[in-house]
Amino acid sequence: QMVFWHGSLMIVGWGWMLPSGVVLARFSKHREGALWFRFHRVLQPLGLAVALVAWIVALVKFHVFGSDNGGGDEGKAYYHGVVGII
Repeated sequence: QMVFWHGSLMIVGWGWMLPSGVVLARFSKHREGALWFRFHRVLQPLGLAVALVAWIVALVKFHVFGSDNGGGDEGKAYYHGVVGII
């Protein structure tokens, strides 16, 4: 259950919100008005907050650096946790 929430929040934060804010800023700067900037200013901090919540879920609910992560493949889980901390 918590793996689902961790993964879903990471996909929404890192995979959709943050890239959408970057693409919006990159391709909409030349348009008149500041609507693109308002969307950018909302998407970037919100995407970071969603990813941060997912990161905290992982730290609290999973044995990030433990030998048994409950997933059956302890090696991959360990390296995933290390990359998540970096």
